[in-house]
Amino acid sequence: MTDSNKAPCPDCGNHYEEIATHWRKSTCSPPPLPTRDRATIVGCLLAGGMLRQGSHSRQAFLEYNTTVKKNAQWLQSRLGYIGTYGTVYTHDRERGTSYRLRTITHPDLYGFHSIQQPGESAVHLPATTDLAGEYEWDRTGSAIELTAAAARTWYALSGRLYQRVSPPIPELRGRNTDAIDAEWADLLEPFSPRVYSDRVRLQDAVAWFEFIGWESPATDAPPWLAEEEVKAGTRCPDCGKYYAQVKLHWAQSACTSDDESF
Repeated sequence: MTDSNKAPCPDCGNHYEEIATHWRKSTCSPPPLPTRDRATIVGCLLAGGMLRQGSHSRQAFLEYNTTVKKNAQWLQSRLGYIGTYGTVYTHDRERGTSYRLRTITHPDLYGFHSIQQPGESAVHLPATTDLAGEYEWDRTGSAIELTAAAARTWYALSGRLYQRVSPPIPELRGRNTDAIDAEWADLLEPFSPRVYSDRVRLQDAVAWFEFIGWESPATDAPPWLAEEEVKAGTRCPDCGKYYAQVKLHWAQSACTSDDESF
């Protein structure tokens, strides 16, 4: 394998096939996770992602399962180098194909308890961890903040427009913690939430989309579409055609995109 296909270590300058293993077994250290990646991690956890302990003490990796391949690839591109050097696995089962994104291990993912996004409004959120295998809210640890950046990831991965009311309202799914209804209601209080067993519906759609920085999308937009794709056509680099919902086109065709902006 050439150096161009290996991951560079910023500490020693060498290239490695398994960069996380190199960091664990040497005096070199991985770069700290940038703020944007941390916000993406919080959004992924709310959307159903899990933090799992690595083989080495005080190391963890992020895992996210989905039936939509484009969601796994989009999340991988949003997680910086821990996603780039991670892997998307394909599982064929009787009920259909699923995809699992697993990042490389990183010490910052162990005991993941805090996140702040400078310059953006935030909603208080209790810390979450499942490193002990309990997948529960940590009601005694440090708090983290749900920022607009984290909320965008949450909605992109597991949100949709609930259309049995008029006008449609946002619905968030993928809750994999044991947070009680009152905690979910407190977390999303600015958006007038209605909490159900496995989802939350936000009655104040205007406030939610203002918070995450999107205009209210078209009512038939799938959850992984960015707002700009709904308003204007986007060119598919594979087939060269333009689509109002290019990610939907990718999900339903053999076309793909390597563009990290998606």
